[in-house]
Amino acid sequence: ADNLIYLKNKNLNFFPNIVSFNNTYLISKYIISDNKKPTVISKNCIEILNKLHSIKSEKYGFFFDTQIGGVRQENKFRNNWVDFFLNQRFLKTFNLINMSDPMPRDINHGIESIFKNLHNLIPKNPQPTLLHGDLWKGNILFKNEKVVGLLDPGSVFGHNAMEIAYLRWFEKKIYNDKFI
Repeated sequence: ADNLIYLKNKNLNFFPNIVSFNNTYLISKYIISDNKKPTVISKNCIEILNKLHSIKSEKYGFFFDTQIGGVRQENKFRNNWVDFFLNQRFLKTFNLINMSDPMPRDINHGIESIFKNLHNLIPKNPQPTLLHGDLWKGNILFKNEKVVGLLDPGSVFGHNAMEIAYLRWFEKKIYNDKFI
């Protein structure tokens, strides 16, 4: 609820309005959709992402912790994107996976080498922009091949390339090189 209220206060009207909430439930307005997705990215999707990503910050993180699915996303503000991404996203996810269903040793060693080299793989200080935080095809509502709403945000100020990577990972046909 806090996340949706924050986004509404930023006039991001493609997120659902909250009707009521407490510690047990959240009721939002219904967004009419038909799940007719475009075969190529629509202009309105690009406009929505541009509007979201046009909100800037001086630091990486967010004003409060959010969640993606059932996983709490720690959002302590940091001055360095590599530090934020490594310590508040990458390592936390890696440790959660290995606590519940450990990966093979050689895969873990490969991932650990990425941790050590991350500062050479991603930019240190790109402009922090407001991200949905969990933007994938399941959190985008379509009607007549246009985006009509975004659901289930896990907002954070971060590198917008992370958001684009999520989209491409799940739906490369639509979020293709032309989209980039």
